[in-house]
Amino acid sequence: DMGMVREDILSNFLRRSGFLPSKYGVTAASTRVASTTGHVSRELDIVIYDAAQSISLMRRQGSYQVLPIESTYGAIQVKS
Repeated sequence: DMGMVREDILSNFLRRSGFLPSKYGVTAASTRVASTTGHVSRELDIVIYDAAQSISLMRRQGSYQVLPIESTYGAIQVKS
């Protein structure tokens, strides 16, 4: 899938470029964000989050994860 390839290229660039301070993490897997009220977002391509203070609420073999909304700073949907 070209979409997944483009997501990987952009997330790798954001992680390695040095444009983001080291406290921010960039997801490499399919991600959803959960609120304190139990709402869960649709799939997000790339999520920028607080890597130092965040936990993963759920992780499935490196291909899927759920992050808390409190540690999420931004989301990017990659479109061809």
